[in-house]
Amino acid sequence: YQRRVHGGNMFICYLLLTRTSLAEENTLVALPMIVIAVMTYLIARLFMHIFDAVQDTLLLSFCYDRMENNGHDRPYYMTTKLQNIIDKYNAVTQPANVVSPARDDSGEVKNESNDGHAS
Repeated sequence: YQRRVHGGNMFICYLLLTRTSLAEENTLVALPMIVIAVMTYLIARLFMHIFDAVQDTLLLSFCYDRMENNGHDRPYYMTTKLQNIIDKYNAVTQPANVVSPARDDSGEVKNESNDGHAS
């Protein structure tokens, strides 16, 4: 995504510097394009880092909410829209025959092997 934004912006910059009234005033096209290229790259990179941090924060908040609350006596803080999106993704990515492991009251996975050791 970042490369498309950068490439599109450079194309628009080139058109503005060569095909408009700026072309008559500006004899040097390379210098403004280099400056705009650097600025575009930095701004797009910064935006994508912020977007990535927001995504990570939302997913961590979602996971913590699911871990701490049960949706009945302790309601979820997440929106129903976010819960529906995650549930749809889980339904698509997990095979139908996968069974989640049984857990005891403390939340630990129960050991169902006969030898008493975790497998």
